[in-house]
Amino acid sequence: MDDFERIAEDLKSTSPHFRAVAVKKLGASSDPRAVDLILPMLQDRNKQVRVEAVAALGNLGDDRAIEPLIALWRREGQKAEEFPTAEDAEPYTVNPGLIARTLGTRFGARAVDALIANIDLFGVFYLLGEIGDPRAVDALLVVLAQPQITFQHTGAVIALGKIGDPRAVPTLEHFLSVRIPGIEIDTLAREAIQKIQQR
Repeated sequence: MDDFERIAEDLKSTSPHFRAVAVKKLGASSDPRAVDLILPMLQDRNKQVRVEAVAALGNLGDDRAIEPLIALWRREGQKAEEFPTAEDAEPYTVNPGLIARTLGTRFGARAVDALIANIDLFGVFYLLGEIGDPRAVDALLVVLAQPQITFQHTGAVIALGKIGDPRAVPTLEHFLSVRIPGIEIDTLAREAIQKIQQR
């Protein structure tokens, strides 16, 4: 049994610490077998193991991890909703921000199509804006076409400003005259247009 196989055996340990350490070591390896071993650990019952799996998959940068990471993002968000507050959920759930940062910094534009397919997921607008890929524009404009204005609209407007694609300007201009208490969609639209025009 070589070193890789010994580390892989620790993934089966009853000790969360051993499993977490094994995942971390696999993430630092260059062995192509590592990704297939780490992916199931995203569903480990222990939070720290899942955290290490996110980091390890980000380190390896294999595109096979994109969809499972987004699925984890959704599961952890749903799990957090079962708790009264974010502070109560923290010991048991992986912070979706960690997953989003991994997708944004380690996969970037390669994750855009999968993110668009999950555009209803909280935080996806922000991440699409940070990545800045114009492929997201059409999907964001679809969100803005929904008649009832919500905080999703504000997220889409901000993302469009960051992406900077002129195709968004006519739609954004529509919101310059919209006034909704508690949702400063007109101000955000004006700022987004300015960002686009300054490019």
